[in-house]
Amino acid sequence: MIEEYNLGDKIEFKATFCMRMCSKSGVSVMLNGVEYNIPAETARDFFRDTVLPAIK
Repeated sequence: MIEEYNLGDKIEFKATFCMRMCSKSGVSVMLNGVEYNIPAETARDFFRDTVLPAIK
């Protein structure tokens, strides 16, 4: 989605194995110091509704 929205110069993407939420399903995301657990089926909604407004 970062490439899809051409945001490579605005978003720093880092991968880590576990963010203390390993037992939950989905992926863990940290945005501006806040941790989120995002199920795969809502990833696009999260990006559109939470990530995009945070970088504008």
